[in-house]
Amino acid sequence: SQNTAKWSNEKYDELIKKAQTTTGDERMEAMLEAERILMDEMPVSPTDHSVRIYLQKDHVKGIVRLPLSITNGYKTAYITK
Repeated sequence: SQNTAKWSNEKYDELIKKAQTTTGDERMEAMLEAERILMDEMPVSPTDHSVRIYLQKDHVKGIVRLPLSITNGYKTAYITK
């Protein structure tokens, strides 16, 4: 872990555990709420200000943009063509 600040939040931890054991909308809701807690309490200061450009064909759906990750969520991606 990179938790050098030793930050802890019980609700955040519960949401992360929920996200690790669920899928679909329930998982995404848990992650978004956990991210809100993280941003509200700001135990870390995001320093990555890079610009990311994404190209995506119209027939590729389900790619999730993850604001605090260097990668996207491709597990839910699918092709409609």
